[in-house]
Amino acid sequence: MIVDGKRAAEIVRRVRQLTRKGVSQKVHLDLNDVISDAVSLVQHELLSHRVSLRLKLSPELPPLFADRIELQQVILNLVINGIQAMDALSGRPRELLIETLRDEQGYAVVAVHDAGSGIKPETANRLFKPFFTTKPNGMGMGLSICRSIIEAHGGRVWASNHASQGAVFQFSLPPTNVNESC
Repeated sequence: MIVDGKRAAEIVRRVRQLTRKGVSQKVHLDLNDVISDAVSLVQHELLSHRVSLRLKLSPELPPLFADRIELQQVILNLVINGIQAMDALSGRPRELLIETLRDEQGYAVVAVHDAGSGIKPETANRLFKPFFTTKPNGMGMGLSICRSIIEAHGGRVWASNHASQGAVFQFSLPPTNVNESC
């Protein structure tokens, strides 16, 4: 209980930091660079969980006006969740794919594909709700915070089962408006 209490206190502290900051520290950035930075932070997790990572980063992404740290938090959360979703996996490779693309509306899209067991139909509608978790020791804040960050950047986030196996968590962000400034 003490460990869970400390973990919850840390989550609340971080959420308060996000809300106290008021205005995000938005800058013009390349989303692929943000992903590369985030991936460098999870190398130990990938190795310790025996997960192979593949990046498929499109050079055609639009430039963004966004908070680098907040986007890194979203990417880190989705990657860690994908790694953990494959913990019980046996009989097939533990593979994680991070893919970027530009959609028809010109938005930058990030997709994190895992090879886990996928999303159960009864939980699909609650994944991004605060305090909902499918993890035995989860707090249910990660995906809710991800949604808040992405929506604050004018984007959206969603999840689905992959056609073959596992789940895909995606988010899209609008391209930089030429009138936006740092």
